[in-house]
Amino acid sequence: MIAQGCFIETLAIAAGHLGYATEVMLFPDGTARADFEMRPVAEVLLTKATVSADPLFGQILHRRTSRVPFDQKHVVTQTELNQLTAVRVPAAIEVAGTINAEKMRQLTALAIASNEVECDTPRTRNETVDHIHIGASEIAKNREGISIAGTGVWWASHLGLLSNAAMRDPSTKSFASLKTMVEDAAESSNAYVWLKSHTNSPEDQVAAGRAWVRVTLQSTAQGLMLHPLSQALEEFAEMAPQHVKMRQLTLCEDQETIQMFARLGYAAEGEHSPRRRVGSFISSA
Repeated sequence: MIAQGCFIETLAIAAGHLGYATEVMLFPDGTARADFEMRPVAEVLLTKATVSADPLFGQILHRRTSRVPFDQKHVVTQTELNQLTAVRVPAAIEVAGTINAEKMRQLTALAIASNEVECDTPRTRNETVDHIHIGASEIAKNREGISIAGTGVWWASHLGLLSNAAMRDPSTKSFASLKTMVEDAAESSNAYVWLKSHTNSPEDQVAAGRAWVRVTLQSTAQGLMLHPLSQALEEFAEMAPQHVKMRQLTLCEDQETIQMFARLGYAAEGEHSPRRRVGSFISSA
């Protein structure tokens, strides 16, 4: 649902730039159905109109996700964080964050511990590994998921030191890299941002996706990088203690739900993550 919200908001921003008003009707077939997940998430009506351009449109093609350690000489200030969390988002969503040293220490420790749980649980580790593509040829073939490329990666994969199969084996260095990548990234953080919804309805989840797009585009406009660290948000039995801790650290009450959690900082602009061609998503009756 969050991914669908990301698509809808990007569509709405781009449509406005092209002179179209966007009307979105969520869940036209309703949500109280046994086959809910197979039904349409939204109907979108585009109408030619004079609309105010969204200033975030110009950031769409510049947005990146940075998984590398952040620049320790250029840290996020409270003013920059305030500017980001003030971005306009759907009313159902609250954007919050912190640069407080003690809170950062606790959130970083939680992010690392949560990643360890995900890696040490075979079914969740394998789900992650299924979406990791190593080397240029595999990335070009799949165009989705998590891409790992570069000269060092090419040599490691050709020497048998890095592979998807090895990542599934806890005795290998490839498996250890699943932990160290997140650990190195989290330890370089000096700011965290999260999205909180009032409840956890499907509508709230879509709204969170729309909000997430706006937060990422605003961060891009400010020259900042975001990197989701969502392991503690996952709702499976082994993650329950970390899930509870995340709610406590983000002051999540009653029916409120943390929908996204990410580190924020400065890093060199990387490459776009390869994605499937638009035509592969479109069908016509």
